[in-house]
Amino acid sequence: MAIIKTETLNLDFNKGFRTNVEIVNGRVQLEVVGTSLVPYKESNIPKMTSNTTPSGTATASAAYYPAWHAFDRNDITYWRGDTTPPVGGHWIKYDFGSNVVKQIEKIAITANTSSGTDVGIKTFNLSGSNDDINFNMIYSDVHPNSTERVEYNFINLNKYKIYKLTVLDSYDNRGYTSIKEIEMREYKNEYFYSPSGTIEFPSIDLGSHFKQINSISAIKNIPEATSLKIFTSTSRNNITYSDFSLLNNDTGLITSPQGRYIKIKVEFLGDTKIIDKVINDFFVGEESQFQHNDLIMFDGSLRLKINYSNEMIRDISWSEEGKLFRKPLNKTKLKKINTIRVRIDE
Repeated sequence: MAIIKTETLNLDFNKGFRTNVEIVNGRVQLEVVGTSLVPYKESNIPKMTSNTTPSGTATASAAYYPAWHAFDRNDITYWRGDTTPPVGGHWIKYDFGSNVVKQIEKIAITANTSSGTDVGIKTFNLSGSNDDINFNMIYSDVHPNSTERVEYNFINLNKYKIYKLTVLDSYDNRGYTSIKEIEMREYKNEYFYSPSGTIEFPSIDLGSHFKQINSISAIKNIPEATSLKIFTSTSRNNITYSDFSLLNNDTGLITSPQGRYIKIKVEFLGDTKIIDKVINDFFVGEESQFQHNDLIMFDGSLRLKINYSNEMIRDISWSEEGKLFRKPLNKTKLKKINTIRVRIDE
């Protein structure tokens, strides 16, 4: 009497030969080929439904309308101070809560100028604190007299649990300080993966009593927008193997010839996306984000300045014919001088 034994075999990913594939926390993924620092898509402040829910705390120095209205993701409601900005300004702040700190480097402000008394904001600054007593200045700017959403990027080297936006004045110094929405974002590492990769497993001996190999199953936890293909190659003698043959994706049935020895190869295909990322255009308007340097040009690219214009000073002590003008040059900051041109404006 013949005895037919059915057996299920499991593959050990760590024993596979990988190309553009790596093992992370016991799972196979395409190899990371690059990273980029990008802001979170949404504000790090949750959609507030009160000054303390769902988390964190919103407060303001003056509140004709409550502070949380500036963090509720709703352009109809808004926070309003009860007067024009006093000396030192009106402030509104958000506390992320105990033991929660964020390195905010991007904010977006939507001011409210919907009526004659709501005139939004003009000059503002952003500061951070971890004790609600000592605040460190992070960024300052002038907001346009508009209801358009405006984003501000800046460098913040520290993590704070409390961020405070102080409005120093409004346009024409009239009306209430009024803001529809304030968004705050920190940056995260966005990973870029190899578009494809494979993992090939060593030959498996199905044993001398092998009769038939049927299918491959239990493929799970495949990331969204990622696909994979499974191939098998078989042999009767562990010397000569068939070409790799694609598994039947619908049934999982093996399409390569029957054989005692089998090799399995898995091909991973990522979701190919083309993303244009502008890290920084280095235009004049962005110069305030960087430490001042007279030797640098911001004109679409960041590069050393090669042309310098200086006004020369007339030497009144000159007694010979004509006029003498002088301009000292700091040689320690110049590598070489190609040409000197003089323009005379009469």
